[in-house]
Amino acid sequence: MRAFGAVRRQLWRAQLAELSAIGSIAGLLAGLGASAIGWLLAHQVLHFEYHLSVWPFAAGIVLGAACATAGGLLALRRVIATPPWVVLREV
Repeated sequence: MRAFGAVRRQLWRAQLAELSAIGSIAGLLAGLGASAIGWLLAHQVLHFEYHLSVWPFAAGIVLGAACATAGGLLALRRVIATPPWVVLREV
């Protein structure tokens, strides 16, 4: 994107959107997995009724998006600062 004229702000926004989407999907899958394991343990091991809650899904989505965005932006901050001609010369 940088080689085609994108400015830093556009790159930051694109990375922010991508990382938060990836983190949200990962958090949702983590919430689904946690609920499935909780249901399995409740029914098969502890033998009691399991009540599905929305909180694992919501917390997974929010925390997953926050952690993936923070970690990704920290890891990619040098990529945005690198001029496009330096990247193109390395290829």
